[in-house]
Amino acid sequence: MLTARLMFGEPKPDGSPCEQVTDTEVHETKSHVRIGIQTVNTCAPLIAWRATIRRDIGYPFDVRLSLRNPLAGRAVLDWESGQRLEIGPLTGRS
Repeated sequence: MLTARLMFGEPKPDGSPCEQVTDTEVHETKSHVRIGIQTVNTCAPLIAWRATIRRDIGYPFDVRLSLRNPLAGRAVLDWESGQRLEIGPLTGRS
């Protein structure tokens, strides 16, 4: 199991996040694990252009991803960019 901590925007008045995880991808090799997490903001108005201004980013949200094998020192990479992601202990789980 691998837990990815995403930083979301301000939650709804009831405390639930506006963002929802719609899909995840995990691809494992001997040297790395490549992960992708797709989200949608259900509070944002639908607009014709792609860019939206996001304010108040900073609310942690954990997404658990199943691995076939233990991480065991493998690098974790972003699905789209291929960049290495920082790995660290999680504190204050949501």
